[in-house]
Amino acid sequence: MTNLPIIVTILLTSFSGILFAQKAKVVERNILLNTYPSSDTDPIPRFEKIFPYYRFDGYSEKGIMQNWKMVELCPITDGEKIIKDK
Repeated sequence: MTNLPIIVTILLTSFSGILFAQKAKVVERNILLNTYPSSDTDPIPRFEKIFPYYRFDGYSEKGIMQNWKMVELCPITDGEKIIKDK
């Protein structure tokens, strides 16, 4: 009897994803963002906290506007149709 609250909690949390699931679509957009370019990468990674990432020694002080591709996950409203890929 002492395990009953634990079992009920596990059952409710495991079925909550099924009960409240929504349909979604993936939207790809191009957005313009202020970007600060970097250069002078160190080709030998350092064995520190940030390993295996390279270190960038040169950063630009001025930002440039650059076009980036953004992927967004959006819920489907009632009036929209779901288009399935073949």
